[in-house]
Amino acid sequence: MRMIDAADLPDLVTQEDALAAARDAASARAAGEVIDGRVQFDWANGESGVRIMGAAMPSLGIFGYKQFHWIDGGVWYACHIFRASDGAPLGVVDAASITTLRTAATAAVGVEALYGSDRKAVVAVIGSGAEAQAGLRALARVVPIRAARVYSRNTVNREIFATRMNDELALPVIPVDTLRKATDGVDIVYSATQSNGSVVYHADDVAGAAVVATIGSTSPDQREAAGDVFARASRILIDTEDAIAESGDLIEAALAPESFELLGTALAAPARRTEPYSVFKSIGSPEQDLVLAAHILRRAEEHGVGRTVAPAMSRKQNL
Repeated sequence: MRMIDAADLPDLVTQEDALAAARDAASARAAGEVIDGRVQFDWANGESGVRIMGAAMPSLGIFGYKQFHWIDGGVWYACHIFRASDGAPLGVVDAASITTLRTAATAAVGVEALYGSDRKAVVAVIGSGAEAQAGLRALARVVPIRAARVYSRNTVNREIFATRMNDELALPVIPVDTLRKATDGVDIVYSATQSNGSVVYHADDVAGAAVVATIGSTSPDQREAAGDVFARASRILIDTEDAIAESGDLIEAALAPESFELLGTALAAPARRTEPYSVFKSIGSPEQDLVLAAHILRRAEEHGVGRTVAPAMSRKQNL
């Protein structure tokens, strides 16, 4: 089996790889080819804990799990990949950056499915952290972006975001000091915030956009978009059915399950724009991590990157 650490990853995965993995994972889920489950437990009043998200995708030849744990303010991530045909371990991949890459790629694919890739866009980014930066990078690969604005509560962070993204993407990226200055007159809103449970924006704040992509509320106690953002949308794509019960935003919206479409289903049809706006909502799902990690392992084997070690397990033959 092959071990891939964080230092190996920049040479093994491109934005195009992440987008391709996101499409494969979404299509597999929509086709009913993903069997998944999750378990979480914590201790020390939630200050420490473990979460394991596993999935099997026999049609793609893999199964495995992403595991992360948090202790003393730090978080450790890893993806463990196995071959579906015989259960042999294929490798372990450091997953800290995989989480950011797959989230951004999946959201970009969602925007592309709703907005298309044939029309230039002005983008509002709400949030200025690593997830927001990765999101704009991914969006720039699927939609021709004319300009971007960024709003976050931290003045220094949004200035850094604008300078970095302007230089990296060769786009005019403008920091603004209010939410409405960011969203007024834009085509796409991309939100990736850490609001500590507080709603960041309402439907009136984004109603002029064609597409809203929101990735910031991934558990019942997290918030980003108010429920009316979804209630007033003409179309809502989600990356996994679990989002309906696990995102605080969708719990507030309290919409019927038939109000939502799976991303993979939308990918099988041409992009369709609707009025007043469409929403893509993502909470992440294990197949997104595992498909990308499996791709990284294949690339690593091709290029001889990473460390090969004897599997730390053996097969026991049942009699």
